[in-house]
Amino acid sequence: MSSVNDDPTGLWRPTSALTTPPKARRGDRVAVVSPSWAGPGVFPDVHAIGMRVLRDDLELEPVEYPTTRLVDAAPEARAADLMAAFADPTIRAVLASIGGEDQLTVLPHLDPSRVQYNQLLPS
Repeated sequence: MSSVNDDPTGLWRPTSALTTPPKARRGDRVAVVSPSWAGPGVFPDVHAIGMRVLRDDLELEPVEYPTTRLVDAAPEARAADLMAAFADPTIRAVLASIGGEDQLTVLPHLDPSRVQYNQLLPS
């Protein structure tokens, strides 16, 4: 059995263990993306509070990507932001500004080989 689709019981679990990356530290650059919908574009005041918390309270350096606040951004553009965040060796963590079902439209445009745990680790 190699996937959940092959398991009639619905109890299939991946054989590899999940690995937790290290926590971000003061001064680390963190990507802020909107893979589902641009909540920050609709609620800019709330987003500003979150960005301020990242900067001032957690002492992280948030890096917003082009579609983070862009309402109605195409799935391809949102995927490009996500891929750019994972490809950037200066980014320590990738944070979604908000969740939502529309992020499913982004999945076909992602390159799974570029979203790997080791890309967020210091070299």
